[in-house]
Amino acid sequence: MRSLRRSVYRLLVRHTGRLASSAPPPSGPTSRGATTLFRFALMGLFRDINNRSSSRLLSFSGPGLGLEEELESEKLAHEVLWIVNKMMMCEIVEEAIVSWGLEDRLAALSLTANARVQGPIVKISAILLQELARGEWEAPREVKFRILLLWLPVLCYASNGVTRPVLMGLERLEIEVAIEGLILSLPLEDQEAILGNWLKDFAVIDSDWPNLQRCFDCWCRNSRKLLL
Repeated sequence: MRSLRRSVYRLLVRHTGRLASSAPPPSGPTSRGATTLFRFALMGLFRDINNRSSSRLLSFSGPGLGLEEELESEKLAHEVLWIVNKMMMCEIVEEAIVSWGLEDRLAALSLTANARVQGPIVKISAILLQELARGEWEAPREVKFRILLLWLPVLCYASNGVTRPVLMGLERLEIEVAIEGLILSLPLEDQEAILGNWLKDFAVIDSDWPNLQRCFDCWCRNSRKLLL
């Protein structure tokens, strides 16, 4: 598996370097290899966080975890972020979006993860949500619903960085707009489920982001119209 990782790394770097010459996006083995690498990295990140949580040595679970262990988890999260960025540049990010929407266990663990780990996870979620909102890929309803349902709570509760913000003010605004667009593209019953969960989280968190009040108001107006 390590040889696969090195090979796909080289392929991704090679293809991103060709983008400046307007080369077509990679397909075939490169696309499949990148998807496999992404899923492999997700499994590694989940196992690392879950194992530390189970043994009560995870940095967000209590004392006893050293800086070395914290940095290992952070390294794995940044590895996933690196792969996502390369897949986005190579225009093969659709599989990453689908896979991210299936990571319910990772999303649950991320809610209470160490801030060092939460930072890149927030960044990954932001990138994939924005890519999905661009509409260049006609994503199924289930994909949009799951990625919003799983990762919106993480955006609400996660730290925005340790030494510096992961997302700046303008980035946060752009992500809010992307999230609103995705939610409003779904059926009203899906909107209700996502916005209902968001409202519960938003009412108790210290942060005022993501603020989906406009989207919530729009859902309320559209729902009332059905009752008239």
